[in-house]
Amino acid sequence: MTDTRAGSPSATAEKPFEITFPRGREEDRDQDEEFCEVALHGETRRIRFHDYHELYAIPGLYEQLFYEKLKCDSPHTIATLLDEQLDDDAAADLRVLDVGAGNGMVGEELDRMGAEHIVGVDIIEEAAEAAQRDRPGVYDDYFVVDLTDVLWGPMAEPLRDPGYFRRVQVDPELRTIVWPNGFDLDPDVLHGNYEPAPSPDSIARQAPN
Repeated sequence: MTDTRAGSPSATAEKPFEITFPRGREEDRDQDEEFCEVALHGETRRIRFHDYHELYAIPGLYEQLFYEKLKCDSPHTIATLLDEQLDDDAAADLRVLDVGAGNGMVGEELDRMGAEHIVGVDIIEEAAEAAQRDRPGVYDDYFVVDLTDVLWGPMAEPLRDPGYFRRVQVDPELRTIVWPNGFDLDPDVLHGNYEPAPSPDSIARQAPN
């Protein structure tokens, strides 16, 4: 398999960013509090690691922070593990739903493997914009949708099992995703034409105390 690590020209900034990390022990900070400081346009900007919308908005920053500085290599690792389980040329038959697709790094690896059809899903608008900006053509479709608001009700209950969830398929005629029990996502919601009806859980969360 071709080695398609994060340092490809499409995924890097024109010049490396100046990134610094806070002093002190990492275990003293909660995961959501971890941050770095980045020099941008003559100013120092503090960005938390989980502020993905900010990271994706700056071309090349996500790759440099996580894959060069923090030595994360999960997209390549995932693709390598998958490739080891496939027969020769089997990747050409893959139809992939990339949930939490982000800026397309896993999708890019799968595309290089030869996956036939790749659909990306993420909750963050900036992720979809970054995937199109940095890796155009990798995804056949890319949807911005909060799956927690659409995966509810009796038919959706089996999808909470990871093994069953992985049985998802893409229906190219309906332009949506479907599961063996007939559960699917409304194409209008998936394509962003309408907001999904709120789930009981989300209604309860929004109710005043």
